[in-house]
Amino acid sequence: MRNSSGSFERAARAESLRARHGPPRIITEQPDRRPTPNNPNQQPAPGDGDPLIGHASRAQALAFSPDGRFLASTSEDGTVRLWDPYTREPIGGPLVTSRDREVPESDHDAPFEGVPEHLQLPLQEWVASALSFEAFGAYLDEDDAERTLCLRLRIAVEADGSNQSGSKYRRALTMAVGPRLLDVVDAVLSYKAERGLVDQAQADIRLLTKILDAAGSAYRVTEAGSGLEKRVIPAVRDAVRGTIAAAAAVSAAGLAGDHLARAWRAAYGRSPDAVRAQSEAIWAVESAAHAVIQPNNSKATLGTMLGELKNARHKFSTAIPSPAGNPIAPVEAMMRALWEGRTSRHGAHTGTVPETLEAARAGVHLAAALVQWFVSGAVTRTP
Repeated sequence: MRNSSGSFERAARAESLRARHGPPRIITEQPDRRPTPNNPNQQPAPGDGDPLIGHASRAQALAFSPDGRFLASTSEDGTVRLWDPYTREPIGGPLVTSRDREVPESDHDAPFEGVPEHLQLPLQEWVASALSFEAFGAYLDEDDAERTLCLRLRIAVEADGSNQSGSKYRRALTMAVGPRLLDVVDAVLSYKAERGLVDQAQADIRLLTKILDAAGSAYRVTEAGSGLEKRVIPAVRDAVRGTIAAAAAVSAAGLAGDHLARAWRAAYGRSPDAVRAQSEAIWAVESAAHAVIQPNNSKATLGTMLGELKNARHKFSTAIPSPAGNPIAPVEAMMRALWEGRTSRHGAHTGTVPETLEAARAGVHLAAALVQWFVSGAVTRTP
């Protein structure tokens, strides 16, 4: 249970502030307070206080938060701003309202990158629900979860002067916007998966899936429910998923399935890592091909396997007809493209070409095809 002590004290401080200074004044431009020859010591009129400067047009309405810590203002400029009534400084940038704003037809095209306006509030509400006591139940301390998530995401949280330790962390998480909000959603899913709460979180996952699908988001929940990933054509995703399952069922393929799954997540996850995706893709192929190409070399790599193919092409064949004298040509070409595409695999005196995310994703799909060929028996070696 959260401790609610201090709420009356905060409200009293806010009421005292309003009584002493009066309601804050919202103005649209900075008044000229520079000293003049006739009044070299010009100062604001006593009791006026500092105005809140920010809106580009006339303010329409003001509202204090229940605890008196925040002030919200709306303006004819179509924005909403949050203020700290104690310092009279704005909190973050303006929030643009959709009223009276024409949305170009092209803006309705999906999938949407980031967090478009129509998705922001549903995602913020989802985060609040997923972090609630009801969502965690008796399994975890939600206060500790919120604090851990803020630390992982490097979200700065200001002390609120109360004993409500968890509320300030939750407020920081649920007020995230834009790409940071997607990071929060991804981190919540990952946190619950790490602690074995995926089954308990199924209702949250179903709701999130429904929200992302309806909003046309470029992201979806991963199959394992452990985070977000970039959407791809379902047929392509299912083919890779099938290869991962097939590799896991073949003992000779080693950890090819695990490496391929990690390569996919590194390529299409919320925090993509091109270098990691390329590395895992290569390790997946090495695991799958080892038993076929170099079964007696415990330290075989994709590089040594390419050397084996070059020196003994006549010993290998594939299910696809190949040019005479080089029956392994298709496999060799794909393996070489994957191996040479990872430019950071070795140090050099000259700079390496940066590994792009597009290249890494292509490498993952190339690796999936190679793994499927090796685990299905499409590539064989004669004694």
